[in-house]
Amino acid sequence: MTADEIRSARGPRLPLRVEGRLAELLGADGVDLLLVDRDDELPALRGAFGRAVPGDVCILLRVHARSGIPLAHARVTVARGEHAFETRDLTVYAMEGYAHLKAVERRAVEARVWSRRAYATACAA
Repeated sequence: MTADEIRSARGPRLPLRVEGRLAELLGADGVDLLLVDRDDELPALRGAFGRAVPGDVCILLRVHARSGIPLAHARVTVARGEHAFETRDLTVYAMEGYAHLKAVERRAVEARVWSRRAYATACAA
């Protein structure tokens, strides 16, 4: 998807707060992430910045609960000249404590944690 398609797409969104100099570099005022459902997995996150990235940038995305507690994370690299990104490797924190559960049961735990999402943050990784 292009940056314009992501910005205009319909669907669930997650507010994104871009931290520090990264916000200035990427023109990231008022950015939202588009949540893209995937079968039996956490959704992919798609986003687009206000301007093209001047050089390759590695970004750490964290999804937080309303209280500020981080729930999940992913790293994404945005290539020089690009506006848009997508991540597919979203990981819920502390799932190693549930390694003994069957896959279906672990997905149920992830879904409960994910249901508490309120916003995301991005910083340079």
